[in-house]
Amino acid sequence: MFSPPQFIEDMDIGIVAHDPETGAFVYANSVIEDLYGYSSDTLRTMSVGTLSAEGFTNSEAFERIRAASEGDSQEFTWQIQRASDEILWIRVRLVRTTQDDTPYVVGHVQNITEFKVRERRLKLLQRITRHNLRNQVQVIHGMTEELLTDIDSPQHRDDIELIGEATDNLLNLTETVDWLKSFTKEEKTVRRPVRLERLVSDVIDAYRREYPKVGWVVHYEDDCWVTTDDGLRFAFKEVVQNTVEHNPPDSLQVRVTVRETSQDGLAVLRVEDTGQPIPQIEVDALEGMYSSDQLNHGIGTGFWVMNHIVQTLGGRLSIEYDESFGNRVEFFLPQAEPPATT
Repeated sequence: MFSPPQFIEDMDIGIVAHDPETGAFVYANSVIEDLYGYSSDTLRTMSVGTLSAEGFTNSEAFERIRAASEGDSQEFTWQIQRASDEILWIRVRLVRTTQDDTPYVVGHVQNITEFKVRERRLKLLQRITRHNLRNQVQVIHGMTEELLTDIDSPQHRDDIELIGEATDNLLNLTETVDWLKSFTKEEKTVRRPVRLERLVSDVIDAYRREYPKVGWVVHYEDDCWVTTDDGLRFAFKEVVQNTVEHNPPDSLQVRVTVRETSQDGLAVLRVEDTGQPIPQIEVDALEGMYSSDQLNHGIGTGFWVMNHIVQTLGGRLSIEYDESFGNRVEFFLPQAEPPATT
C-alpha cells in the first residue's frame, strides 16, 4: 500500500497514486478528495475514466498511466465531472516512483478551471471582434455606398432596412463584448448561491413592463438554488431578448419554467416560445465553439456565449424545437445549498 510522506498531506496541490498495472487509485490526498468530491475509499473503487466529463476514456487514461510507469512522464489537461456533477478543468502530471521496491505512478493535479474559462472567453472575444464586428461594419459601408451612388433606386428601402439591422447587430455584439471583457480580468469570478426564482422574476418583470403585449407565463415547480456569477443572468436575458426582438409581440407567448430533474437532481431553467423556429445553423453552431466559418457569417454567437457560460458553471445547454409549443432552450445546472440564514 502506498504510504506518502506527511508533507504531501500538507501540500495545497492534489496528489494521487495509481497502480501501474491496473491504473486503479491507491492513494488520494485531501486536496483531491475536495477537488473530485469523493473520499479516498470511494476513489479506490472507481476507474479513472469514470471521472471524465467527456471525450477521455478509461483506456486512454490507462495508456497515460502505463506510459508514465515506463519512464515517459505525462502532462495533459482533462475535464472531470465531480460528484456534484460540476465540470472542472484540471492539469495532470504523471511520473514514475517506487516505494519499498514497489512501483507506482504519482499524479500532481491542479484545478485550472478559472484559467480555462478566461482563455475561452478571450478566444471568443477575439473572434467576435475580428469577424462579426468587421462584417457588420462592411454591410453598413456597402449599403451606404450603394445609396450614395444611386439615390433614386427603389432598392433604397431594403438597403436602409439592412443598415438598420446591421446597426442593431453591432449594438448587440458590443454588449456581448463588454460582458466578455468584464470576465477577462485577473481577479477571480465571484460566484455565490442564487435562487433561480429570484433571478427569473427580476429579468421577466423588466421584460413584462417593456413588452406588455407578449403572453408571459412563469412556473416555479421547484425551489432551486444554483451557484453562479452574473453570467447566468446574462445568458437568460440573451434568450428572452432574442425572442422578443425577432417576433411580433401580439402573437408571441413565452413560458418560463424552473424545476428539478427527476433522475440526476439538476436544476432546469427552461424558456419556451411560440416564435419563429431558431435556425438550425445556430443550433449546430454549439457543436463547434470557435468555428471561424460560422462566426464569419455572424451566426450563432449568442448561443456560443450562452453555451460557454453554462459549461463553466458545470452544466449543459439544450436547444430544440417542440412541435407542441415551439422553441425550447434549457439550462441544466448543478444545484447548490441555500446560504445559511442568520
